[in-house]
Amino acid sequence: MSSEPLGVGAASGADPSRRSRSRPPLAAWPLAWLFAGVPLWWVTGLIDVIVVPIAVVMLYYLRRTGGVRVPRGFAVWLLFLAFMLGSVIQLTQVLPYLTFGYRAGIYLASTVVFLYAYNSRPWISDRRLLGYLACYFAFMVAGGFLGALAPVGRLRTPMYYVLSSQAPSLVTNELVQAMVVRPFAQYSPTNYFQVPPRPAAPFLYTNNWGNAYSLLLPLMVVLLFQTPRRTWQRKVLTILIPVSAIPATLTLNRGMFIGLAIVAVCVGFRLALHGYLARVLLITGVVAVVGVVLWNVFNVSAGLETRTEASTNTRASLYSQSLTAAKASPLFGYGNTIPSTSSNPYDPQVGTQGQFWMILVSHGVVAIACFVGFFLVVFVTTLRRRDIAGMTYNAVVLAGAVETLYYGLVPYGLPLLMVAAALALRRPPSPKRGLSRLEPRSAHEVGVGQLAGVDRHDE
Repeated sequence: MSSEPLGVGAASGADPSRRSRSRPPLAAWPLAWLFAGVPLWWVTGLIDVIVVPIAVVMLYYLRRTGGVRVPRGFAVWLLFLAFMLGSVIQLTQVLPYLTFGYRAGIYLASTVVFLYAYNSRPWISDRRLLGYLACYFAFMVAGGFLGALAPVGRLRTPMYYVLSSQAPSLVTNELVQAMVVRPFAQYSPTNYFQVPPRPAAPFLYTNNWGNAYSLLLPLMVVLLFQTPRRTWQRKVLTILIPVSAIPATLTLNRGMFIGLAIVAVCVGFRLALHGYLARVLLITGVVAVVGVVLWNVFNVSAGLETRTEASTNTRASLYSQSLTAAKASPLFGYGNTIPSTSSNPYDPQVGTQGQFWMILVSHGVVAIACFVGFFLVVFVTTLRRRDIAGMTYNAVVLAGAVETLYYGLVPYGLPLLMVAAALALRRPPSPKRGLSRLEPRSAHEVGVGQLAGVDRHDE
């Protein structure tokens, strides 16, 4: 394996395939409901919390298997959880307890999602898991078009009407209202900076959309080449992937472009080292042409200039305040984000504008070191994978770690990043010479060196 597992409740020297046959299987439906069920969770207003109850179900199945395996380096993540939970001692008011509990629930649930995806390989193939993510991706792209076409639209979920009649005071809470009234786009016609509409659906903010897109698009490219030719799934992906560039461009999301560039450079460099320089240059040229066309059609440079003017100074101020606050409480942080010391009353809380800063301020220096450190451990460990799917998973994990500096990963991005990490750490295909052809010739033939990077055991 690219990452040797530490057996828990199972003999480490036993044959993994024989051991998996003797254990109850991990069901696929919890992963399917979590990712493929996103349209239902959006309409019902549960999309921000659904990972928690589904993680409880996953925990039941994991316990039933009688042997949960973890990769080396997982102790770093457990240390993050310990300091995150320990920082609750810093709280003194009721409302911060609710916010803390919500975020802690997402962290713990994402941990379970990681363990489930990592341990489910004997029963759930990479391609099947990527198929669930493809449903998530497709609905996200549809939401992007919805935000572009109806930027002032909003969806009032059933929970909004329930709370309005039964607990109207809750609806006035900013966090609760954001969960039950879903905007299609981030757009304010009266905004001083006149920022154009930026798609957000099915998420709360455009940055959530950009973060999820940068993590999922490379995985969709892997799935495209995993999927046999002349199938409807292949045709859908062939259309969906390039079309998704339209709402992605309209988000004017600088961080998304950075994340995708990291993946492209990492995978392209490693492919070039393995003799695929000509293909890398060809693909780079095609992507560059498409990018230039979209850049000019949607006048991206003007939109980015406006966004930069609106957000750069605010972010810089918040980052500086976060570093100052962390020095004052380095061990457990403050348990939550804290008010800004800026003279501008409209500035966000200190510890927002990026998962890195949220953890640094809320949970302390050790917690953020362990949070980022876990993904860096996964990245370094999985550099040994030579199949192209493994290279892509590896690069996505690095991109996700970098994006913590400017994206919040709770509640949407973290489960996606944990699945990418689990895919990277799964046992790669049986080794063969070099990197063979890039795609399967039929539904029953899957090359080891292809972008899919799966063997027949996975089918």
